[in-house]
Amino acid sequence: GYLPEGYVQENYEVLGRITSMEFTNNQGEKIRFSYVPEGSVTNISVDNENHEIGSCVILGNEAFSIIALDDKFDNGVIWNMDGHTFDLWGKIPMDELKKVAESILENK
Repeated sequence: GYLPEGYVQENYEVLGRITSMEFTNNQGEKIRFSYVPEGSVTNISVDNENHEIGSCVILGNEAFSIIALDDKFDNGVIWNMDGHTFDLWGKIPMDELKKVAESILENK
């Protein structure tokens, strides 16, 4: 799927019901993606002091957008789709993060 220029997959792990992937660029910046079956997650915590929490749409599904207020923090999106809860985080603009999310899901 789509990744911003310079990012390559560094890690892929399946730990029980959690699947996670990590993509890194030459500057060491990371994009982290994970998913679990929907019933596996009872709550997800988000730092609301350093992020603005809103909503967006990922492939027709309502999602939480978590926008960093400071470049020290990652942007993120969290959504449910096809019986799974997905989350994606990185120090890239929200529109790029949404493109990554949509391309991963379209190519699953």
